[in-house]
Amino acid sequence: MSIAIITEEKMNNNTILVLSNSQDGEHTDSVVQHLRNSGHPFFRLDVDRVAHGETKVVATSDSDSGTLFIFKDEMGRTCHSVDVGAVWYRRPFFYNSPIKDSVQKAHAEKEMDNLFEGLWRTLTEAFWLNSPASLEQTRKKMFQLHLVRSVGLNAPKTMVTNDPDEAMEFISSCKHGAVFKNIHTGYLDYGDESFVVPTTLVTKALIDKIGLIKYLPCLFQERIVKAYELRVTIVAGHVFPVFINSQKFQETACDWRHPDLIDKLDYREVELPPKIQQGLLQLMDCLGISFGAFDLAVDPEGQYWFFEVNGNGQWYWLEHETGLLISKAISDTLVAHALIKRG
Repeated sequence: MSIAIITEEKMNNNTILVLSNSQDGEHTDSVVQHLRNSGHPFFRLDVDRVAHGETKVVATSDSDSGTLFIFKDEMGRTCHSVDVGAVWYRRPFFYNSPIKDSVQKAHAEKEMDNLFEGLWRTLTEAFWLNSPASLEQTRKKMFQLHLVRSVGLNAPKTMVTNDPDEAMEFISSCKHGAVFKNIHTGYLDYGDESFVVPTTLVTKALIDKIGLIKYLPCLFQERIVKAYELRVTIVAGHVFPVFINSQKFQETACDWRHPDLIDKLDYREVELPPKIQQGLLQLMDCLGISFGAFDLAVDPEGQYWFFEVNGNGQWYWLEHETGLLISKAISDTLVAHALIKRG
């Protein structure tokens, strides 16, 4: 496959590059449909299709033009990295490589990681929603908590430790008890099956095993008594606050993301107090992100509490439940920034 052949059906300048995987479902599909309706040129790059040989990639480098990435999908559409005006970094990290040998598969996926991380770093003039660098910074929960009070938000007191004595002292100091959370991710993939570790109330059963934390520092946080919770999705200044009656079921009182009950909770659009909305927007500026999915709670006294922000969080089910067009806001933002670059 020569460069001359792969560039025959080259896309227009200021293309929107959608970075995802073919299994992402409604999140990517809904935004792609809005992009299609807009008429603006876009290219969907599913990294697993590259791993399966369905999407072709060529990367070249020389002293005159630097590094150029070219992608061609199974429909013959082609995208050059130099023509990208805006990038939606959805979830381009699920390769599902068909290689059977586990060692070779891990090696191949690390090679792909390195290749694509090289691509991300070449797209310095494009608008990113969000950039890998800002996402990596945002994933640090303790860094988020370091920033929240400077923007006028309240957060529960938190400790990360591998010292069982320190953990017990912290837990004992929490008036309404404490919860355990993952520092980074609670997703455990065993291949044939996977598990999600939710936010968990610290009970006697957990305390009896507190000595195990010496092998891995764990995050403990004071329990907030909740009246209800909020998922606030923000897209480039467009704010979509949604009420979640997380206390409807005992199983969702601590963590509403229960796979069997999340569709049975009640959702509705609400308004945020101006001070809270301003704080969330300021926090996004501090983190360098244009998209954020915020988890908040409101206690019986009406106090708002910040838990965390996910720079690549889920939101499509909120569209289904409330009619909010978050996907259109993402599409409109990408098109607007691509047009700015073109101008």
